[in-house]
Amino acid sequence: MKKLLVALAILPLTQGVAFAQNAPTGDAAAGKALWANELRCKDCHGALKLQGKLLLDEAAPHVVHKSRQDSEYCPAGIYFRLSKDGRLPRLSLKPL
Repeated sequence: MKKLLVALAILPLTQGVAFAQNAPTGDAAAGKALWANELRCKDCHGALKLQGKLLLDEAAPHVVHKSRQDSEYCPAGIYFRLSKDGRLPRLSLKPL
């Protein structure tokens, strides 16, 4: 019984070590600098333009796709919603 309790106590420690070995590598500061000024779509991962200012007491700002092609195949895009040809959504051709 004691061996089982010891094994159960050690098990979480060994899983943490295995997870740390698979951690991604890279410079976090460089990644933040690269994507700091870009907005991306939650559906197609394409680039977005911010229309208007972000104010605390107003509704959320409006965004549009920078690429019309992204808007034509993104479920959140206006051109996709207006299309009547039964097109299927897809990811952006230039995802961020």
